[in-house]
Amino acid sequence: MSNVTDRFSEEKLFLKKTEDMLRLSEKRNKAQCSVFLTEAQVQLSLPMLKSARETEYSFSGGYDGAERVVLRVAPKDGGTSYFSDEEEYGIETLTISWKSMDSLTHRDFLGTLMSLGIKRECVGDILTENKRCVIFVKKEIASYLKAELRKVAGCSVSVSEGADTPLPAAGKFEEISGTLASDRLDCVVKALISSGRENAAELIKAGLVTLRFKEQTSVSASVCEGDKISIRGHGKFIVDKIGPQSKKGRLFFAARKYI
Repeated sequence: MSNVTDRFSEEKLFLKKTEDMLRLSEKRNKAQCSVFLTEAQVQLSLPMLKSARETEYSFSGGYDGAERVVLRVAPKDGGTSYFSDEEEYGIETLTISWKSMDSLTHRDFLGTLMSLGIKRECVGDILTENKRCVIFVKKEIASYLKAELRKVAGCSVSVSEGADTPLPAAGKFEEISGTLASDRLDCVVKALISSGRENAAELIKAGLVTLRFKEQTSVSASVCEGDKISIRGHGKFIVDKIGPQSKKGRLFFAARKYI
């Protein structure tokens, strides 16, 4: 119950901040920008943003297809931009490079940033590949990172502004495929984590599964192609295919797990 209460309080606080952004933009006749938002926060904010009559909104994470994005709200009459055209979302792109053969992961970079006292909301997507990592951060912390970030997981690194294209791939995945008895959530969770259906149902009923960015406690909830599912302790998944039926009446199934 406490987890549900905490989550409700967090959502309420987030919506209050979004409401304040809209009010401030209208009052000052200037664009306002948020910190980086999760996909769940974006979905939570949309009803309020769509109903706002005096302001318009847009999102950017620094590149097309970003998962974590900054919300920008501005007066519909064109008002005065709070940022210059090229920095209207207050995002700066940094490239972290290293010469050693060490393979550094998303977790390595995120852990190092947190150890430097950086709040997660000030960091957008972290894109990694061999000897290069591109990160998107709020402009106010960029100078600090350029001055202080010298090692990641014991590996010496250098930080520079901007990033060469093409960018590193936005995500690495493990492919999952098989068949399902139905498109019910408990059947899908069972397939995603290779568990028994009873165990899958227990995870759902315990509030450990989110479907379409919301906690889902109904084992019979329908899952659709394109849905994102998070299972606490097991990871995050994208459902790519459900169906058609096999000759035995089961549904062909394909998904990807973030790794």
